[in-house]
Amino acid sequence: MGSANAFSTQGNQPLFSFGVISDVQHADIRDGRSFVGVPRYYRHSILVLQRAVQRWNEHKKHKFVINFGDIVDGFCPKDQSLSTVRKVVEEFEKFDGPVYHMIGNHCLYNLPRDKLLPMLKITSNDGCAYYDFSPTPEFRFVVLDGYDISAIGWPQDHPKRLEAVKFLQEKNPNSEKNSPEGLVGLERRFLMFNGAVGKEQLKWLDGILQEATEMRQKVVICCHLPLDPGASSREALLWNYDEVMDLIHQYNCVKVCLAGHDHKGGHSIDSHGIHHRVLEAALECPPGTDAFGYVDVYNDRLSLNGTDRMENAASAPAYMSYLEAASKAPPSLHVVYISTALETKAFAYELVPTITCTSSNVVQTILKVRFSTSPNLRVWYGPDSYMGANIVELFQQMTKMTDEEIAEVHPEHNRDSIKSLLPRLHYYQDGTCIVHHLFGHEVVEKIDEMYSDAFLTAHFEVPGEMFSLAMEAKRRGMGVVGSTQNILDLIKQRVQEALDRNVSDNLQFVLGTESEMVTSIVAAVRSLLNSSQSGAKVKVETDFPVSSDLMARTSSNSSLDLKSIKVGDVILPVLPGVASGEGCSIHGGCASCPYMKINSLSSLLKVCHHLPDESNILTPYKAERFKLQTPNGKSIADVGCEPILHMRHFQELKELPKKLVNDILHPRSSQR
Repeated sequence: MGSANAFSTQGNQPLFSFGVISDVQHADIRDGRSFVGVPRYYRHSILVLQRAVQRWNEHKKHKFVINFGDIVDGFCPKDQSLSTVRKVVEEFEKFDGPVYHMIGNHCLYNLPRDKLLPMLKITSNDGCAYYDFSPTPEFRFVVLDGYDISAIGWPQDHPKRLEAVKFLQEKNPNSEKNSPEGLVGLERRFLMFNGAVGKEQLKWLDGILQEATEMRQKVVICCHLPLDPGASSREALLWNYDEVMDLIHQYNCVKVCLAGHDHKGGHSIDSHGIHHRVLEAALECPPGTDAFGYVDVYNDRLSLNGTDRMENAASAPAYMSYLEAASKAPPSLHVVYISTALETKAFAYELVPTITCTSSNVVQTILKVRFSTSPNLRVWYGPDSYMGANIVELFQQMTKMTDEEIAEVHPEHNRDSIKSLLPRLHYYQDGTCIVHHLFGHEVVEKIDEMYSDAFLTAHFEVPGEMFSLAMEAKRRGMGVVGSTQNILDLIKQRVQEALDRNVSDNLQFVLGTESEMVTSIVAAVRSLLNSSQSGAKVKVETDFPVSSDLMARTSSNSSLDLKSIKVGDVILPVLPGVASGEGCSIHGGCASCPYMKINSLSSLLKVCHHLPDESNILTPYKAERFKLQTPNGKSIADVGCEPILHMRHFQELKELPKKLVNDILHPRSSQR
């Protein structure tokens, strides 16, 4: 959030800072799931808030705190609504300073506005919940009421509710107005749990922005509902976000828009350079984890410092500190995973020589650069801790191999060179790939117990226990560790060997990787089986183990619901699978993961479908953030692509670019 300079290491002191948290949604009920299967921890969420308040108070410099709404969940028993709201508000009041609240849909499920607003200390004569405040003369914060026009929270006969009901009837043909079924694209925001900013509030906002412009104030817009489709799912947007942003874009004073509601969080920069940051929900933090933070406000930028779910490991200050250490220990090379954000690549490249890698070339990259530069070279891998730890373990296992075996991996290395590499191989230890967190301790125990005769595979990014299990299987000739291509090659090799033996066999493979691999495996195995002249019956079984905590369960109710389908007169329950929004799925895997930065083919086709973009439909999706500059004043796009070009050069020519080698050996003369 903020400009590219949010990653600046110049050490300027902020003008002030403030705490942020969103979607606590506390309730004294058992843990549950969202309607798409994402786990929700109703009792734990208040512990997240308590830790947040404690941390904010320990900081002693936060001027205020902003709560972005939904402090109590809609499933809270209605006879407990008042006491639960009071309980959460009391936790907020333990902060040593003012707390500014805004209302969300779950707040309104529990209490009407006339009871809710006084408890949140929102002053209002007409039930509306929009206001502004200025913590310093240079800044103004504007809190919008995203449920000004809403079917919830107002009395049944209130004009604002009637307007919302009529609006939904026109925009959403479904009888269940919280269902987006049949709605396409941005139309999917027309759901009852969203709302709109009314005409009077828009007029008020116009006046506030005009006044802020005259006073030369920088403005921060706060709203429970997101205001930009680039930062949020379509289903979470304010109904008239476009109308609100059209007004905001008439002025130059607004610098950032902050929101909640869309629990997974998000970030975008719109066509006018305004940053949009949607905050991750405290509700969806597994026990022991958090989602809160604070924002440092400078004259030229805002910098979000988040914890756990609210922190993107690769763009967090801690990761930049990790790279700062690398820059002070030359000769050093930063090896960064290819899917890391372009901004991170750019900022990293200006700190320390950087090359991107994939799971299939990371080992060769590290070994090659070590041989081609200096025996004193330090390698710094990041940001995924699982992959980093597994790379270290792989090299540790190589020290037990013979020189001949090591030469098969890389001809320029032996046991001594691998041993000398290990003390100089570092990896970032505070970042994990959410995708591969699927393979927990429970999964590993079951695999060890029930799949002892199966071939075990593990991608570099799976947790260490799963990786170790596959490493042990590899030593027995019953497994492989490495990239998805390595895994596919093993399966094809074993199937072909079974066909060549011309003996009926049943091959079982456990996939310690993304479930999206199933498609390529099925295609490869079918091709081998169909082309074989063998009369033997070879069966191939692939098992994708997933922690039971991350499985979506069907309803035990036999009636038709969202997890069932009706075929004629028969109701068929949908088989349980990986919960939507958690870890991998068959719907795109890494390409659809919110934590990855990969484009999908379907996204590309959608863009092509809208070309030529005469109606400016694609404007919100333009990569405006790449026009920003690095702390050294260079284009993020130009600098961020350098590590990628280095990797391409290495892949094509099997040698490191001279420029990269020069940067490593002579960092002071580098042109970074």
